[in-house]
Amino acid sequence: MLNLFFYRHNKKGYAHDISPTEINFFELTLVLKGELEYEVGGKTITIKQNDGIFIEAGSVRRRKNTEGVDYVSFNFYGFEGDLPQLLPNVLTNSINLLIAVCDEIHEKIYDGDNELSLAFKLILSIINKNVNAARENPAIIAIKQYIHSNLTDKISLPELAKNVGYSPNYCATLFKKHTGYSIIEYLINERIEEAKKLISENIFSLQQIAESVGFEDYNYFSRTFKKTSGYSPTDYKRLVHQK
Repeated sequence: MLNLFFYRHNKKGYAHDISPTEINFFELTLVLKGELEYEVGGKTITIKQNDGIFIEAGSVRRRKNTEGVDYVSFNFYGFEGDLPQLLPNVLTNSINLLIAVCDEIHEKIYDGDNELSLAFKLILSIINKNVNAARENPAIIAIKQYIHSNLTDKISLPELAKNVGYSPNYCATLFKKHTGYSIIEYLINERIEEAKKLISENIFSLQQIAESVGFEDYNYFSRTFKKTSGYSPTDYKRLVHQK
């Protein structure tokens, strides 16, 4: 669990300017409305609505012009990731929902540190995933988008390559080089991950789920699911619904 401190500031609450200070923790600040200014290492950075800033431990930072701004700050230790300092348009619907969860946990009378840490880890995970996606080769992005858009359909390498505008050999070689997976391995993993989500929702039968994620043969789906996750679909369903 990250050692975490959560602060919420809005136009109805407490706005907190900070004089230049060297911090021994990492800081992630996300602006929901308005804009505020930071100085980090002597450089002035304006953080606008939907933007964020990530500040490394050991940095000298100043925060100002916070009056009337709706923003959240997370101060934490033990981070080993790699994020850029400026995070433009970082707020997504999922992150906004998780911030609302943090608000609710923070307002509880009892200690909600474990829940708060879990919500924050999800926020970091989403940001990290989106940052990595933005760093990717355009061809890799196009291939992944095509796979996600056609997850339930039969996908052939020639058809995929035609739709993303590259040759089949280029797509296969580049994807393996950048991701460590073949295109078919990535496709199968994404189908199994989608199947896991559907199983956790407990709305459809396992047979229906198999078909909905692109497996016409249930036995093949079951074998693939177990090979990928370590559980049969039945065992996985039992596991997630007994919690």
